[in-house]
Amino acid sequence: MNFLGAVNRIMVNNFILKGDDDLLTTFSDNQHEATTRVAINAVQTELNNFTSYFNIPYEKTSGSIVTVAGTRTYLLPSDFVRFYGDNPYLVNNADDSDRIYEYKGGENSLRQADYTYLTTQGGEHWWYWNDNTNKEIALYQVPDGARTYSFDYERDISVTNATDTMPFQTEQEAQAFADMASRRFKYIVEEQDLADLEKDVEYGFNRSTLMNLLRNRNMNTRYGKQYR
Repeated sequence: MNFLGAVNRIMVNNFILKGDDDLLTTFSDNQHEATTRVAINAVQTELNNFTSYFNIPYEKTSGSIVTVAGTRTYLLPSDFVRFYGDNPYLVNNADDSDRIYEYKGGENSLRQADYTYLTTQGGEHWWYWNDNTNKEIALYQVPDGARTYSFDYERDISVTNATDTMPFQTEQEAQAFADMASRRFKYIVEEQDLADLEKDVEYGFNRSTLMNLLRNRNMNTRYGKQYR
């Protein structure tokens, strides 16, 4: 399912498109222009909300940085959202046992521990966030040579164009997500309090359906201990 397909599903679910109405073919169609804009926002907002709480397979990817002698800070990929998993690390491509973890307490703690941290060169022992207008990290010690480090991260999976693929592995998952966004759309157009959306029974049902589909193992069919 692409972005346009999700919007069409929302419009059908909410009886905006009904009877002999044709499905939208582009976001620039004059038909139902105002409600189309609301449906677009509903999908984007729901996707942002869902992925802020849950990691989905589509998000995971990998990247790398190449150190330069005397260079302390390194930009992360343009689609970087956050590192993947708990206690993330950078791994040296030349020696996968050489891993760099985040300095506990970040730069504020490091500057108290070593007042020369901005200039001291040597082998890299830690990484820490470098607060800036871009997402970037800094290394301690400052690299003294060229080395390549790889890392896993969660990428930006936002949708913008009608042809953008919804970031789900199966059509079922995309449909369940569109059904969640349908409830958000309904609350917006009917000017209901969005704070009540989490308590909406149908919204909760659709989210549970999506979560079950995203699981990598079968659901338990019985409760309690099993004896052989």
